[in-house]
Amino acid sequence: MTYFQAILLYCFQQIQTERTMASVFHLLKGKKSSQTIQDSFLYNLYIFFHLFPFLKRKDFENELEQLSTYGWIYLQDGRVQVTEQGKQQVSAFFQQESWPSYLNGWKYQDAAIVFWKRLTLSVQVVSNLIYYQKEYYPIQRETNVLRWMKWWLKQHWTNRRDLANKLYDELFTLFQHDAPEDPSLVVYRLTGAKRIGMTGLQVAESLNIPYDTYWVKFIHILHYALQTIQKHKKDYPLLYSMVEDLLTPLSLTNSTKETYQLIQKGWTISRIAQYRSLKKSTIEDHIIEITLNDPTFSIEPFVDNETIRQVREVAASMKNRRLKPIKERLPHVEYFQIRLVLAKYGEVYEHTLSSQEKVRL
Repeated sequence: MTYFQAILLYCFQQIQTERTMASVFHLLKGKKSSQTIQDSFLYNLYIFFHLFPFLKRKDFENELEQLSTYGWIYLQDGRVQVTEQGKQQVSAFFQQESWPSYLNGWKYQDAAIVFWKRLTLSVQVVSNLIYYQKEYYPIQRETNVLRWMKWWLKQHWTNRRDLANKLYDELFTLFQHDAPEDPSLVVYRLTGAKRIGMTGLQVAESLNIPYDTYWVKFIHILHYALQTIQKHKKDYPLLYSMVEDLLTPLSLTNSTKETYQLIQKGWTISRIAQYRSLKKSTIEDHIIEITLNDPTFSIEPFVDNETIRQVREVAASMKNRRLKPIKERLPHVEYFQIRLVLAKYGEVYEHTLSSQEKVRL
């Protein structure tokens, strides 16, 4: 079983046919729609959000056909049911492979890639500085990354040897202590004055692992790096300066951030929709996203305490996470209010269990 197959099986095992196969495809691709965002939290799959941004629909469907051939899933009417054999395969896989405990696709979906671009360019530039090499092709060509590089050098320049030593020491410490994956996944890809870094595919071949396994482990160790740098920023001043502007408190889409600012001013949904020339349902989607991301956000301006109590009680008695059965039991409650309560009070779905424990159930 490949890592990608294990993740597919795990995702569909969590969803339990309550969503179509497309929901997992959109989640792994990182589609920032209200439904995909809410599903990622309701089914405790947010760690895999945007994990495979390069995934093509045809490859996704071919993989499902292969899993069906193995007898690990049933495909019917656009939905996927994991068989007992499939569940056993997932459990066995994650007993052999450690669970990617630092992975958090929703929180680090964009920051990890930008950090990687900045890191690789920084290593290349500093390496060429200490060898007094002035002519070379930058490993990153994006204007915003090159502009950031100029700013970073101005901020941290003392002398070239000191800068190189400090950067080396921070990277060595970061990957020496408790790194969840082999640091070679990162180190082999770094380019210096006298060394050209490998591609991801070349690293996978060098380590004799499938490319999808390499990719998951590579993203995992980047997320580990981001979490560690953020938590111990005084120990990693150079590396923290690479990510400080990327690690925002809330992982909200830009449009949702605008809505949040207006909500904090006390604006109503209707007023925000009119002011921003957006549909009321779009603003409601933004509020759901805010609720999922900010545990301090109060939903009481949009739903009263009695309705919250009713929705929580009905949801807790249900065996699935679909909205329609709850609506049928509570016809006087709006769909938006149901979604809002479910977003706020995820414990009705037993989210107190860790993801790894769920795999073993």
